Amino acid sequence: MAKNLKYLQISDKLKRQIASGSFHSGAHLPPCRELALSFKVSYMTMTNALRLLEEDGFISRRHGSGNFVNGAEKRTVPKNQEKTGFIMPVRGEFFQNFFSVAMTELERHNVLSIPLTDTSALERMSGGDCSGRIRKYASSGFSSLVIDGTRHFPFNALKETENMLHQLNFVMHYDSDLDFPDANIILPDYRKAGYKAAMHLLENGWEKIGFVTFEEMDEVRRRFNGARKCAYDTLVLDGIEDAFIKREMDFMSSCRVFRDNSGEIRPAIADFISPGITAFILMGDQRHAHIMKIASEMGLSIPGDVGCVGFYNTSRAECWGLSSVSICEEKIAEITAEAVISGWKGRRIMTECKLIKRESSVRVK
Repeated sequence: MAKNLKYLQISDKLKRQIASGSFHSGAHLPPCRELALSFKVSYMTMTNALRLLEEDGFISRRHGSGNFVNGAEKRTVPKNQEKTGFIMPVRGEFFQNFFSVAMTELERHNVLSIPLTDTSALERMSGGDCSGRIRKYASSGFSSLVIDGTRHFPFNALKETENMLHQLNFVMHYDSDLDFPDANIILPDYRKAGYKAAMHLLENGWEKIGFVTFEEMDEVRRRFNGARKCAYDTLVLDGIEDAFIKREMDFMSSCRVFRDNSGEIRPAIADFISPGITAFILMGDQRHAHIMKIASEMGLSIPGDVGCVGFYNTSRAECWGLSSVSICEEKIAEITAEAVISGWKGRRIMTECKLIKRESSVRVK
């Protein structure tokens, strides 16, 4: 019966909001009276809910200042409740979809989801601080860690703590140059995604494809992280080549790679464009803005004169009418939750991507 008490329900809801990132570490919670009005409860009920949050380490009370959200390392969970740590963004357009689905699935099995940090924050740390942070996560009693394994993640630091981890899951990306034999690796099939995007363009009459992707990584940082030289975008390029081979077209003369760190990328893209012939596959929907600007400066239009297919099917793609590849992150989240709940080890799973067709890939005949 106690479980039905209102202050327990409010406390649990606030814990979920904190775990999901709605209130980030260090955030100042609204005043108690304001929260009471928001939840439509009495001041005393709200006070009891906040007291529980403080007892469980989710917030700290500062005299004269109010209540502040604690970092994940200070939070406690019941002894019989497992907790899974997430080292990845939880607010991005597709990461948020991933995390919310994974958190909901895990919660149904009494597993608490705790966002720890993202790879960009780790990358900004010094070598010693980064290794120390990874060791701290590994020794904090998590039943599982879920990691977005991009080339920016410090795989070398993780390798040093591998024997301390109960379960390890790499999701979305896995750019490690090191072997983690017991880790589950749950990824989109980037090669098939590249094939689908390129085949769609070639079948619509586009004859040349430019692949616009992210910048190359600094070699010192790559070695420090223990990342592969060839990141996941190479798999997309392999798929593009597969499509050219399938269509019996010349890949070498009809495809070109453009990287964001090249100072000459804009004039190089402009030189590559042949109206009605050239289309682009973009490693990230946001890169469509560059192509639109270049095309506009040349007096060309998208769709029609230049074709485009993006990646990740974000809200920008829908706004721009951009054909885009969805990596179906919700499906990856469901599989990840199953891996955690069932205690999988050493499994490799590739998931299907879906091409969302819009007007940007239409060619004027």
